[in-house]
Amino acid sequence: MSFRQRVIVSVVSVAVLAIAGLLVFGREPSDEQQIREALRDSIQAGKEGRPGGMLEILSRDFNYDAIPYEQARAVQRYIRDGKPDVTLDNWRPEIDGDLAVIKTAATIKVGIPFNTTFTFPDCTLTFRRERASRFLVFPGTKWRLWRADTRNANPTDLIP
Repeated sequence: MSFRQRVIVSVVSVAVLAIAGLLVFGREPSDEQQIREALRDSIQAGKEGRPGGMLEILSRDFNYDAIPYEQARAVQRYIRDGKPDVTLDNWRPEIDGDLAVIKTAATIKVGIPFNTTFTFPDCTLTFRRERASRFLVFPGTKWRLWRADTRNANPTDLIP
């Protein structure tokens, strides 16, 4: 094979591999699938005690002004150490541009040190779309849980 033929074969091979890579790895899941995955990851992070858990984000926004500092720290520690199990009634997001909202009732079961169950009837989970790359090469997006709000939640209700 001549030099010219080798160059042509190499260029065609690289082009075929690039197209095959895009077809196999280039498809990004839908926004709804990505949001559900981000929610699963956030719930799992809370169970494992990792940062970014849904209840950690929720407890960060509680109004602690009415209670002493020690009690506020106790609530945050209880949430972190309790490794709660979270059940949501609704997993369907309402997507509006780079923000998505899930309005649902949340049931939280904490097993350590007491077996306690709490229900937040009006929980609003807000997700934000962020830029990301897949396989370090392909540009894409990723949804992350940004805020978790609940109306009329008293942080002291979480401590039995």
